[in-house]
Amino acid sequence: MPLHIVRLGSPRAPGEGLRIGTVRRTPQAWQAFARRYRREMAAPDAAHAIALLAALSRQADFAVGCYCEDESRCHRSLLREWLAGLGRDADRCLEAAHGDEVRAAYARQTDRARALGLFDAPTFVCGDEIFWGDDRLDDAIDWARGAALPAPRPGARA
Repeated sequence: MPLHIVRLGSPRAPGEGLRIGTVRRTPQAWQAFARRYRREMAAPDAAHAIALLAALSRQADFAVGCYCEDESRCHRSLLREWLAGLGRDADRCLEAAHGDEVRAAYARQTDRARALGLFDAPTFVCGDEIFWGDDRLDDAIDWARGAALPAPRPGARA
């Protein structure tokens, strides 16, 4: 299944699936940011994150996105570059992100979210299970992979 790289707030592409949002905004010092981001992607933690994304992509369509409007000055361009180095084609997915099909898919997903009573973002839906908030992403990934979720910690919010 493809990995889509999107701008959050944009219409959804057909088959895009779950959106995983980041909070990155357009960086001020682009060259310094690009160097730091490339170093981050080379670190072992990034390999772990990519392994999680790969596991999720075997279970469901999904997209990774942020709020930067200018992709040429956004980590999305660096992520796209990195994925291209791994032989992945993110551009093909972005080309499908315009047109009537996307608008119709966006309307269907909006209707689905309303029917599920979703009112906040990010919210992750895996089958019939709903995970509220970005702190639940790992739980949503585990659920999608079929792993048992850990028992809630005492005092943790439900």
